[in-house]
Amino acid sequence: MVKKKSEASGDLKLDKLSFEESLSRLEQIVKELEEGEQGLEDSIRLYEEGRQLVRHSMARLGEAQSRIEELVKTDEGWETASAPLEDN
Repeated sequence: MVKKKSEASGDLKLDKLSFEESLSRLEQIVKELEEGEQGLEDSIRLYEEGRQLVRHSMARLGEAQSRIEELVKTDEGWETASAPLEDN
């Protein structure tokens, strides 16, 4: 299956993707690569897009971990010392 130009890795707007959207696209890429119907160049493009998505996902997880680490235990329970994560 050949990808449309609008789905190529160069057109991907990573900063607009949520973690869940990124993970879903990664799953789609893995499925397409496992099917083996792409030519070499398309497979390489999919692999590159997947690498970008992995980096993006890891960054989003790092942000979530930082927010969790900012939680402060008080006598009355947990209270957060950070602003909510923006929903992209």
